[in-house]
Amino acid sequence: MADLKFIYLSLIDDGDTQTLQDDVELAWTDDTWVMRDKLLNISPYVSAKVAYEMADKTTVFPHAVAFEVLVENPDLLKDTKFIKYLTTKADPMPDYLVNLLYLSRDESSFRTELLSQMNTARIAKAQAEDAIMKLYISQGNHGAAYDMLETKDCSICDMLLAEEALESGDFVLADSYVSSLDSRKFIKDPVSTAEVAQYGRWYAIHKNVVQTGRTWEELTSAEVLELEDIALTYFFTTAGKKAMSVLSAVTDNGYFIPPAYDGGGFEFRAFLKEDEASQDFIQVYPNPATNIINVELEYTQSIKSPRKFQIKDALGRLIYEEDILSKEQVFSINSTNWAQGTYIYSLMSKDEILKTGKLEVIH
Repeated sequence: MADLKFIYLSLIDDGDTQTLQDDVELAWTDDTWVMRDKLLNISPYVSAKVAYEMADKTTVFPHAVAFEVLVENPDLLKDTKFIKYLTTKADPMPDYLVNLLYLSRDESSFRTELLSQMNTARIAKAQAEDAIMKLYISQGNHGAAYDMLETKDCSICDMLLAEEALESGDFVLADSYVSSLDSRKFIKDPVSTAEVAQYGRWYAIHKNVVQTGRTWEELTSAEVLELEDIALTYFFTTAGKKAMSVLSAVTDNGYFIPPAYDGGGFEFRAFLKEDEASQDFIQVYPNPATNIINVELEYTQSIKSPRKFQIKDALGRLIYEEDILSKEQVFSINSTNWAQGTYIYSLMSKDEILKTGKLEVIH
């Protein structure tokens, strides 16, 4: 594993990511062709950090030049978050170029093989460490498990350490682990930013429950609403999964993330009790959608009256809202100008989210 990582790091950005990132950030328009040649010369080993920086500097790297560099780095294009960023940033890359990038991302390189081998080794190491940690815990040796976590440099580990410190009543130590999460997020990665932000919301509720000596069954209505928002809008984060676990235990609704049918991603559903769900429904189609989204709603008095239908993007920003005025309502939404990507729709009553689902928009 160490040998593979050494080879990989010596190749990425010619062995010095920070210097190359600075060169891209500080480049002037006169440097376009020099920087283009420099990035092409080290391809396919341009890092994601440098690629994000290049994508933001359209004055130095016009879309055509950025496209040329990205095509030579197909491993970057396998990251759907990066592709989405190209379409949603301040000066988005034209759709026809993004479509061509999609076509080229299946190309393989020596970097692809290195990443594959490193991932295999990483999984084997993680499985071994997990087995050791479970053994420590089963033997009651929580100190050794705690020490093992503390040696790791990762956001999830900081979250686990914060939870352990919180449960033990060491609030100062728990706060320090949560504070360290900000230094780990990559601000141009919306998933990384959401992970840290939503864990902060979850942690505040968890900490208050512990400090006040309450159980999860004694949550206030405001706290339940907060957890529902985390669970339904940010289900892909660690905080979202924790919120789902609590809500499933203390409410009548069930929250779960079953495997999706799109090659390993996730599909989310929140469901009501079976006798209620059979009488009420909401259909959102086609899914994936392109230019038009159709919504059909029918409900009885078995559930709280819906007041609004909302659609939010992956960052939780409100994209569309419709008032629900009747028990049977049908309407269409023009999504022609929406950015390509994943959206979350929700059917809401006055004080809670009733149903939700995932919607894909493609162009």
